[in-house]
Amino acid sequence: MSMMLRKGVEADTISYSTVIKACAEARDVARAEHWMSMMLKAGVEANTISYNTVMKACAETCEVARAEHWNSNMLKAGNHAIKHI
Repeated sequence: MSMMLRKGVEADTISYSTVIKACAEARDVARAEHWMSMMLKAGVEANTISYNTVMKACAETCEVARAEHWNSNMLKAGNHAIKHI
């Protein structure tokens, strides 16, 4: 992703969310949060999946306060939790 951005390729929600998911699967909360922050700073709209992915990384590493932080940001942005049927 870093190389892509350095070369001037625009990343979209799916690109950032994919990187965030890879970080989450590696249980690297700091890096997942870094890419989420970079996404938002770039003006790319995070969707519910993006937020849930970073929150999942936080929850799986027992970082409850960090998960709550991202949940609050998600709600402020107008996203809502996905309802399972």
